[in-house]
Amino acid sequence: RIPTSELLAICRAAPPSLGADPRATADRPTTPCARTDCCRDAGFLVTYSHVRDTLADRCYRTIFECLAADPSKTFNVAEVNFFSHWFDRQNSTVQSQVKEITVAGQYWFAEGGWVQPDEGCTTVLGRINQATLGQEWLAERLGVFPTSGWHMDPFGNSAVSPKLYDAYGFDSHVVS
Repeated sequence: RIPTSELLAICRAAPPSLGADPRATADRPTTPCARTDCCRDAGFLVTYSHVRDTLADRCYRTIFECLAADPSKTFNVAEVNFFSHWFDRQNSTVQSQVKEITVAGQYWFAEGGWVQPDEGCTTVLGRINQATLGQEWLAERLGVFPTSGWHMDPFGNSAVSPKLYDAYGFDSHVVS
């Protein structure tokens, strides 16, 4: 975990290049990929508890059953808050299976933030705090750390996103 003070210093530094990935080589090319997601902004059209208790729980139960039945399938989880609520309500057998599936790479956590922040009107400290909360939950409960950033805000990235993703050590950035 990178201390908040270091992340804030990184964010105040000059922005990284927005051109081609300078780390890309013949042995490690930059590879674009596409992922789909389902965005349900909690509190926007329905309440947070409705999304959590009805939609998210049903979604994660169904996805878990599909992943457990077919090891070739994967699923992208972007917001840890709903996933953690579902996971914490499962029995120890299901939790162990979820950990196995996660380590096998079937659950793929993009960014690993507690929520997907509104990049148009957020603070740097807010971005750091919500990412830290989600990433620490993933490390403590599942033993994983995200390797990719995730962006779904239709209004564009905040200027701090590339700096944070680089500081977290992410090797890719997914745009929905």
